[in-house]
Amino acid sequence: MKKLSVFLTFLLCCLLLSTVFACVEYTHECLDENNDHKCDVCRAPKTDNCIDENKDHLCDTCEFALTAHVDIDENDVCEFCNKYTGAFNVNLLENNTYEIIGYNGKNSAIEIPDTIMGKTVTSIGNKAFYDNKIIKNVTIADSVTNIGNYAFYDCYNLTTITIPNKVTHIGDSA
Repeated sequence: MKKLSVFLTFLLCCLLLSTVFACVEYTHECLDENNDHKCDVCRAPKTDNCIDENKDHLCDTCEFALTAHVDIDENDVCEFCNKYTGAFNVNLLENNTYEIIGYNGKNSAIEIPDTIMGKTVTSIGNKAFYDNKIIKNVTIADSVTNIGNYAFYDCYNLTTITIPNKVTHIGDSA
């Protein structure tokens, strides 16, 4: 009986000690010996070593997201990567002008600009605003000459659209 009592006491002490040690948080100094910009133990990113020479806001080695677009100028251009960050998605056409191919903004009243990043906007692409439930009023710049197929199709909240005289083509179900 005494042996059982000693054994149970020992077991109880082990159980208590394991509970105490389980509550102690293990910390370590992150090491990156394989130079992948992530800790070899916990895989946390080590951004202090990250380099972004191609200016895509991702580390060239580990692809960790370093920053969002910064210091956006009045033309919606990021001063770090020199990319357009505005509400319109654009496509550069062969004639070095832009075509609006989408809208990710939140405004219900929008104006299609004459220029984006110094290039003329000449076209609204096929399905550019297709099924957009946000827009209510659209004013199209005088530089636009083409509105693609289904450009504003299923925009049920769209009540007013101002189309300039220079538009020479309006696509099907636009």
